[in-house]
Amino acid sequence: MGAWRGDFYLWVRSRGAWIAVLVPALVAFAQVALRKLIVLRGAVEVVGGQAQVAEQAELTTNAWAPFVEAVSRGVQIGVPIFVALVALCVVREREWGTVRLPLIRGGSSRARWLLRRWLVLHVVILLALVLLIGAAAAGGALWFDFGNIEEEGYVYLSSEEILEEFRTAFGAAYVALHAAVALALVCSVAAPSPAAAVLAALFGTYAADVIQGMVGHARHTLFAEYLPTLRDGAPLDQVRRLAEGYSDVDAFDTGVLWWPFAEGWVLLGLALVIFRRRRV
Repeated sequence: MGAWRGDFYLWVRSRGAWIAVLVPALVAFAQVALRKLIVLRGAVEVVGGQAQVAEQAELTTNAWAPFVEAVSRGVQIGVPIFVALVALCVVREREWGTVRLPLIRGGSSRARWLLRRWLVLHVVILLALVLLIGAAAAGGALWFDFGNIEEEGYVYLSSEEILEEFRTAFGAAYVALHAAVALALVCSVAAPSPAAAVLAALFGTYAADVIQGMVGHARHTLFAEYLPTLRDGAPLDQVRRLAEGYSDVDAFDTGVLWWPFAEGWVLLGLALVIFRRRRV
């Protein structure tokens, strides 16, 4: 337990961890505020050189679309931060020489030491995601109204249905994020320097994002398919389109999520094998 407390203490005092926790949430809150400004600007018309509120303008809109868009934007900003944070976790300590001490004096195995780092970083990422959702929800409740999505009096999608869609899409993003940070961990244990680890991890993540757009139906086998990174088409983006009233949105098949889930565990196993064989 002492080793766990020490690891958590180090990360609590880490500037990188605080950046990873706070920046996505701030981006999400700012995104909702930006959407509100756009709505207000669209509700104003210029008459005789003076701005007046258009009579037909709806000053209040449904909160689901801004909320999902803000969460998607926060995850989009958070992915490179999380990847860089994990990519630095081993190679930086190896460069400082702080990996050997717990292995020699503490009697900890390499696998246990790496898994402990991995789990602590997952706690940091989970905290960041919870704060991100909270910030987006707070902004949505402050400037918009959560409710059924209606069109000309017809309930297009109920709040319960859109919430269920959001849970599914966010779960897919989290599973894919698990694979992305596992790839970053492989880079961290294999790279010769911190800069090389971060560059390799970011390149691998965004290369997968580019490649999945070129492989047709096989794209569901790549974790980048489910992350809102460079393109507009991830499950969270599809939920945003649903919340905006678009009907041409394909249903998401949760059965394919075992691909990124398996990729994450395979990459974690690869990181353990490399770390056991690499000189520290």
